[in-house]
Amino acid sequence: LALLALYLVVLLAGIGGSAAVYASRQRREIDKRTMDDGKTVFVEVRYFDNTKLSETQLNEQGLYNGTEITWNTKGIKVKEGSWVDGYPDGEWKFYDTGEALHSVQVYEMGQLTKYSTVQNGELVEIPPEQWPFLLKHQLPKKPQGTHLKYR
Repeated sequence: LALLALYLVVLLAGIGGSAAVYASRQRREIDKRTMDDGKTVFVEVRYFDNTKLSETQLNEQGLYNGTEITWNTKGIKVKEGSWVDGYPDGEWKFYDTGEALHSVQVYEMGQLTKYSTVQNGELVEIPPEQWPFLLKHQLPKKPQGTHLKYR
């Protein structure tokens, strides 16, 4: 029994240590950018080591607002979509590891209204009763945004 307890402690320490190492390799920054129209926007950029994982535009309150693009650690785009005042809104596209379109989710201020997936090379709308469990049961959350300070 003591050996089992020792094994459990070592296992949990290993899991916690791995999570701490992973977290220490992540960072977020706020970039200030001037758009083509002359407007200034703030963008939260997430990195793992020195690899950019995502860029998400922010509004004045620090809520996600505008385009988000997410890549995996190999630089392959995995999703893109838009936010409005902290809620996913409009069309979100999800890609497979070859950057081919995999599925599309359409939101209205955080509420999923449409889900489509690629089947036999065509985008097919899936009726709500056939949506994956997690999509059917996701609830609109509070507005999402950055925890970083900027200006």
